[in-house]
Amino acid sequence: DHLNKRMQPKLNWFNVIIGNGDWEYEKTLNATVHRPVLFIEGTRDYIGIIGAGERQKQYIPDLKIVKVDTGHWVMEEKPEEVNREIDQWIKEVISNKFNSTKWNSSIPGGDLELRGDGAIRRKHPLGSTIEQTYAGVLSFLRRNYTRDLSNVDVAVTGIPLDLATTYRPGARFGPKGIREASAQVAKRKSYPEGIDIFADLAVVDYGDCWLDFGQPHTIPLAIEAHAREIIDQNVFLLSLGGDHYSTYPLLKAHVSRHGKPLSLIQFDAHCDTWP
Repeated sequence: DHLNKRMQPKLNWFNVIIGNGDWEYEKTLNATVHRPVLFIEGTRDYIGIIGAGERQKQYIPDLKIVKVDTGHWVMEEKPEEVNREIDQWIKEVISNKFNSTKWNSSIPGGDLELRGDGAIRRKHPLGSTIEQTYAGVLSFLRRNYTRDLSNVDVAVTGIPLDLATTYRPGARFGPKGIREASAQVAKRKSYPEGIDIFADLAVVDYGDCWLDFGQPHTIPLAIEAHAREIIDQNVFLLSLGGDHYSTYPLLKAHVSRHGKPLSLIQFDAHCDTWP
């Protein structure tokens, strides 16, 4: 509690790990953490996981490791030394002595100073801006509108197609409608957890796939090529439809990238995989 009080309100953009690390955390962490992290570990850990900080460097570019002459219970054995290290490190972070630009957008004085239109004004794919739910440039969850996928984890794109609807047309307006609805929940911090997921996860809005409705025979290849632009750069693709048919060329794009067999986990009221 004492540590949390000293770190607020900055908890959403840096972390302190005390002890020799959570082994389950280390095993399951499979994405780069784009924020500064202080890792304090004891040099005489009888549990046998000395060096956990070094092993996590591959996931955390801005990782500072401090070794304290203790066993596993670092805070309990030398609280004063640990507190001094934390205080010094907080001062370093606030004074921006770290060189990483990936987390710079979410620190005070960065893009949080922007008011509105973060989709076109935010400088980095990480971090959040202050937005009004009823105004401003729309994008999915107010993420950057860009085709630049450098240092991007997830790209969201729209497939505005409804030439294969079973009943009424209108699914072509789906991507636009989803973006409009997402503005209602594009908060800096999720409720009730109180975290900013975009401090670590770089998500952008890639815009919509261009479809020529006057030449419907070109649409399948257009969707497949559009998806390959994203997944060929090792970026996770989140697509917004669109009618049933858009599923097929998207699956083909993933097969051409990753090969067979391809597993599909589908959340739907019914199956859209019929030919």
